[in-house]
Amino acid sequence: MARARAAKAAPSEAVSATWYHSHGGKPKSPGRDQVDVKKLQGSSPRKASAAKRTIQRTARRPTATGATATGKTEVAVLLAMRVGGEIISADSRQVYRGVSVGTAKPPGMWRNGCYVHHGIPHRLMDFLDLREEYNAGMFARDASRCADDVRCRRRTPIIVGGTGFYISAYAYGLSALPPRDYELRARLLAIAQRDGPEHLHGILAQRDPERAAQIHPRNTHRIVRALEIVLSTGMTVAQVLRTLPVPERRAVSLAGIAIGRDNLRRRIAERTRRMFAAGLVEETESLLAEGMPADAPGFTAIGYSHVIAYVRGSISREDALERTMRDTIRYARAQQTWFRRDKHIVWFDADDLRPAALAERLRNHFVSTGAWPDGEES
Repeated sequence: MARARAAKAAPSEAVSATWYHSHGGKPKSPGRDQVDVKKLQGSSPRKASAAKRTIQRTARRPTATGATATGKTEVAVLLAMRVGGEIISADSRQVYRGVSVGTAKPPGMWRNGCYVHHGIPHRLMDFLDLREEYNAGMFARDASRCADDVRCRRRTPIIVGGTGFYISAYAYGLSALPPRDYELRARLLAIAQRDGPEHLHGILAQRDPERAAQIHPRNTHRIVRALEIVLSTGMTVAQVLRTLPVPERRAVSLAGIAIGRDNLRRRIAERTRRMFAAGLVEETESLLAEGMPADAPGFTAIGYSHVIAYVRGSISREDALERTMRDTIRYARAQQTWFRRDKHIVWFDADDLRPAALAERLRNHFVSTGAWPDGEES
């Protein structure tokens, strides 16, 4: 994995919310990839729509990604404060309401129809009922809409998250996969309930090893969807994709945050212990008491199945903690495997940099790659 490891430098001045507020939150004049919204006032809906399409074509979306527990959220918030930005979350589990502790969702509150953390709006976060399904296609559509909305208000959208499939769907588009086979899906879900998702994952690994390596062994919904495609077509997912038209791509600038393996394992262990100390068990018990089914899509976030097993007396609390830690480490490895395939990601080593210094490096990278022109930030 090629990394953009810069030489150590003195930490840059810490970035805080006071920087943005001291500037009055006043954006500069629109640059070459922005549209002056004031000029659109009173114009026809067709002109407004054309303006949005212009933004879609010309603006390179700054996108920060990396494995879980690498510090993406803190760095992204500092970056957003620096450039007058808003974050579009690319995390497939933080979309759900109620599962805050176990998904490491940053603390925040809803304000003006948006989840806000440290004064920074976080879109596509904390908005979905646990029982609803959400997928990469929905994310790509919603993220595009959110990014256009942010740009039309002359702010900077920053896509941040570790769900590689979501980021890939947004950047490179999704082909129209075969429609769902609901009868086959019902049979597969019954097998998963009887024998566990790992059993289905083993079947997928035999039929399509490449796709199985991209999916966590306990992610029932993604395993079932992959098996639907493989069993109904007789081809691997990659083979099916090669038969489909090339999807529309979006202009993005991709930056990855990476840390060393030992440091990552240590951070995961510490974060898992903090989650249990901060009320992961109590959060899960409360949701179950409200009537949330144990197999709800929102409960597929790592750790909840083990906590549910503990609550029901099947395993000990320590076992639940250790299994959550183990699964998170496995997930981090799967994320790294996914990201390693994308040669467009420029990697930044976060082991020796403070968050504020790393945020400044990312800002410079996004400027140099045309995500926004130098000096155009709000």
